[in-house]
Amino acid sequence: MDPRSITLRALLGAVILLVIFSARAAEPPQLIQIPKGAKLRAQFLNDIHANSGKAGRPLEARTLEVFSDGHCVLIPAGSVLRGRTVEERSGGWFGKRSRMRITFDDVFMVNEYRSTPFPSNLKSLEWRYSTSSVSHGAFEGDGYSPVAAAAMGGFGVLLAGVVGIAAAPFGLASAAFYLARPHPNVSIQAGDAGIIETTSALQFKRPAVCEPPDVADFIVLPPLPARTLSSAQGGLADPVNLVFRGNRFDILQVFKKAHWRIASSRSFFNVTGEVFASAFAIHYRNGPMSSQYLFGRSEDFGVQRPGRNARERHHARLWSAKKDNTLWVGSANEDIGIVVKPWKGVITHRIEENIDMERDLIVLELIATGCASLEGYRYLNGSQLKGVNAQGAPFRTDGRAAVVRIVHCGTE
Repeated sequence: MDPRSITLRALLGAVILLVIFSARAAEPPQLIQIPKGAKLRAQFLNDIHANSGKAGRPLEARTLEVFSDGHCVLIPAGSVLRGRTVEERSGGWFGKRSRMRITFDDVFMVNEYRSTPFPSNLKSLEWRYSTSSVSHGAFEGDGYSPVAAAAMGGFGVLLAGVVGIAAAPFGLASAAFYLARPHPNVSIQAGDAGIIETTSALQFKRPAVCEPPDVADFIVLPPLPARTLSSAQGGLADPVNLVFRGNRFDILQVFKKAHWRIASSRSFFNVTGEVFASAFAIHYRNGPMSSQYLFGRSEDFGVQRPGRNARERHHARLWSAKKDNTLWVGSANEDIGIVVKPWKGVITHRIEENIDMERDLIVLELIATGCASLEGYRYLNGSQLKGVNAQGAPFRTDGRAAVVRIVHCGTE
């Protein structure tokens, strides 16, 4: 064969390959379309209080779950949403409610060290301002309570009947002050979780490697108890719904990074303070917990993330399940109010009946710190799907415990 013919064919083949690769390189990247109104759960990283004239202040929130199209992870958990306040109004006298409006502009994906536009608003915020609708990222402070106003007026009438008519002005003045008093400013504290909703359609470049959002649903564990006990002698209390692999120090550090606190001891001073704060709906950041028992002892420590007052909080009790303190079990639920039983002299918290919500919230918040990963879920022997705890409060669950691996993340 003529060498010139071979050279010509080789040159022609190279040209064809070059054209093919150039055409592929020129193809536009595949895009994933996300419609307006997509939702994402996030945890605020800043304390911020409404203050007239301060609009435009920056704030950040950490995503607590992956954002996906159902097939590929587009924004991993632990990414940082960056936003700002666009309206702030302080509370005032005679019914002037405080108001705050929040918007987010982009999201910074820590694992890829890049940001992408994420126009969105705050859709809802846990606990706070549940009586007011959140619209287009704006929420208002609590308004007047008709029950409290009626109670103040009733107090004036009662005082007049007991002390005398001369005391009536004092009672009426108390009611008038309640109606005219300045309203507190709305606020967000670091650790509060909320739902973020996109305000326009989004486009994402399809990842070269599509990571599915699902997590394996099985893990092998040694035999573990399914319920805590109300005393060392017995009496079923709360379901065990958390299992941690890691040491005590790292577990405490990851909860700290997620804006949780160690519960205070059950001293007379701390218990009295919590009862007082619960009765009058006062904020109490570090209250004690009632003791529960596993392995013949009370919890090794408790952690909590407080709500807007002492009646509301996320909390969990934890016990070491191995001598080397590398396996821990926990029982978590959310306090949403108080129950008073005067005939028994008892005041206790009322819990959210669906305790799986608290389990899943803790998993999301810890994973978002970058110091924890979900290994899977496991049905514990003897687990129940519904029942009542030691205080008679009903609960329901899918019966699974989340198994979370904790890694060392330093002291901050």
